[in-house]
Amino acid sequence: MKRWVVILAALGLMAVFAFFGWAFYISGGFAWTGGSKAIVIALVAGAVGVGALTGVLMWLAFYSSRKGYDDPPSFDEPDQRG
Repeated sequence: MKRWVVILAALGLMAVFAFFGWAFYISGGFAWTGGSKAIVIALVAGAVGVGALTGVLMWLAFYSSRKGYDDPPSFDEPDQRG
């Protein structure tokens, strides 16, 4: 992997974590520490959403596998005699 890709990825992650830290600081923390309830709602909604998306995608993978949609295609070729 090229060095500049690693550096850009690290800088991007640092920027994301800095933004989340700033947003957490501005909102005052979690609801039980006197902060905003919006952070708790966003965390719960995100966790439920990711769990639901994961479940749906796994169901689709198993469904397509059981119905044969994942099998390689088979072509019927006519005989040489016609």
